[in-house]
Amino acid sequence: MKPELRIDGQVVATGAAVGLGGTNLFSMTFSDPAYGASQVTNYVDAGVYQAIGLNLGEISPEQLAGLKDQFEATKTRLQNQDYVGLSKNELIGDPLFATALAYHAQLTAFNHIYARSLNVNALTLPSETLFATKMKVMTLWGIPRYVSFAGLNMDADYLMQVVKAKDGNGDTVKQYMLTSGMTSSALEHAVPEQLFSTPEMPAQGISTAKALKIANDSGIPIYNITQANLAVVLPQLQIGQQVKDEIANAVNAAKTVTVSKSNISYNGWTGCGYSITDPETGAGAYMISSGSSGSDTKVDKNYWSEFDTLFTLLDIKNSIIGQFITSKAFEVIGKSIGIFGTLIQALIDVKTIIDKDSPDKIKKMSSYLLIGSCSAISMIATFLALGVAGGPLFVVTATALTMIAITFIMNFIKQLALEAIWSARLKRKNRKEKEVILA
Repeated sequence: MKPELRIDGQVVATGAAVGLGGTNLFSMTFSDPAYGASQVTNYVDAGVYQAIGLNLGEISPEQLAGLKDQFEATKTRLQNQDYVGLSKNELIGDPLFATALAYHAQLTAFNHIYARSLNVNALTLPSETLFATKMKVMTLWGIPRYVSFAGLNMDADYLMQVVKAKDGNGDTVKQYMLTSGMTSSALEHAVPEQLFSTPEMPAQGISTAKALKIANDSGIPIYNITQANLAVVLPQLQIGQQVKDEIANAVNAAKTVTVSKSNISYNGWTGCGYSITDPETGAGAYMISSGSSGSDTKVDKNYWSEFDTLFTLLDIKNSIIGQFITSKAFEVIGKSIGIFGTLIQALIDVKTIIDKDSPDKIKKMSSYLLIGSCSAISMIATFLALGVAGGPLFVVTATALTMIAITFIMNFIKQLALEAIWSARLKRKNRKEKEVILA
């Protein structure tokens, strides 16, 4: 798949092609005459559709009205079954982009209210929010093998403001920033829920603000962690080690972290929400522990017919290969024995053999033997893992014993083949050398 950057539906830049589920890096640079350049970099899975919502000070009613007109035009064409010329930009891009702009519009409105009530002046600088489809990617030795629709992700990863108190009180500026920050987090789940819910299929999102609220409502303690209590509180946290490490690093850098004592479970999502704020200014980052920033929103994959078609085509769970790769037997045996590593190495050896000089009969025989063995082994292991030969215990035991035996056999065959090849090559080389000497 080839990454494309579109502005107003027109392609303005492309990148190098990458396989479905592979990773791209997408960077944006914001230049400020006073503070210099700031770069925002995100990892993007090949196959997702990502909308970039820019707030250059305020979202105008004309922008939203223009998007509404586009939606009405697309709706009319769909109702009339006029599909000629309709692209993913109208069907997917426009709804994502409208959601990102709606987020900025609502946040701006709330910020105006907070600014007036706290007697501060707040000016929004160029800011950015990403709203994208999300894929679940299953990899095998680092190579994407299976993808599925995993909902939507919103990440307001560059929100900039200049805030000054009218009376010079720095505490009111801090209070404004903390209020605005938590509101920005809450809207990351609230706006997608508003726009993507239907009576039959309600969208359910999770954000830092929502995760902390659910934890508090469930009676889970909420900690404000500083350098003064880090050593006491950190060992009590029942959350992932990666999050604990990030909390320790942030606090050691003089930041304040707000986090629940343990994870929560909500609508199939398990993790925690946590904020990292500057105690002097109130500016902060709002994170969720699923490896994402911002919010994750679950939407039924049938919400858009295009998604349904795409992931029906990509869905291999019912195929033999898909069942084998996702089976528990494969996971246990693959980790403990590493048979497929041996098979891959054998194929690499075959390629090496074939690539060196022109293959003679011994090379061809050994190459075919190795390739045939790999094919037969893969078929046997697949059928065993699928339970064709018996019950679960028999499947695991038989597959494990088969693969152990095959590992030794493959190594033995490989050594014999390589020895035969290099022996034949050495004899031929010696014979040529003798011919040169005699000549």
